[in-house]
Amino acid sequence: MSDLEIPLLHQWIKLEVALHRFHDMNFKRKGPMGAPQRGQGRLLHIIKANPNITQKELCEKSGLRQQSVSEFLKKLENSNYISRTSSPCDKRVSIFNLTKEGEKLAHPPAEVIEQLNSFLSCLNDEEQQNMCDYLQRIRYNIEKMLNQNEDE
Repeated sequence: MSDLEIPLLHQWIKLEVALHRFHDMNFKRKGPMGAPQRGQGRLLHIIKANPNITQKELCEKSGLRQQSVSEFLKKLENSNYISRTSSPCDKRVSIFNLTKEGEKLAHPPAEVIEQLNSFLSCLNDEEQQNMCDYLQRIRYNIEKMLNQNEDE
C-alpha cells in the first residue's frame, strides 16, 4: 500500500458514514423518498419505472436480498404506497404497482435533490467530471472483482 492509500480509505469510510447519516435524517423527516437511493425509496423508484413488476425482478434491479425486499414491500404496502396483486399466469407470483399515494411520493422532494446536488458544490465543473470518472473506474474495478469471485 502506498502512503496515500490508508488516509484515502479513511476518508472514504468517513464519507460513507456521513452519507448514511444524511439519508437516515432525510428518511426520518420525509419518509421513503427522503432517501431515494436506499431501501423503500429505492423500491418505490424502481416500481415507478417498472409497473407490474415481480418481487424477483425487484431483487434483481435493486441488488437487494429477497428478505430485505420482502420487508420493504410489506412496509410500503402497509403504508398504502404500493398494491400487490397475484399474477394471472401464476397465482404464487405477486405483481407490484404504485397506488395513488405512492405516485405522489415516488418523486424525491426538491429539497432532497437540492441537498444531494449541493454536496458537490465545493467542486468546480472540471473537478466534478474528474470525480465522476474516478468513481466510475472504482465501481468498474469493484464489479470486476465481484464477478471474478462469483466465477470461483
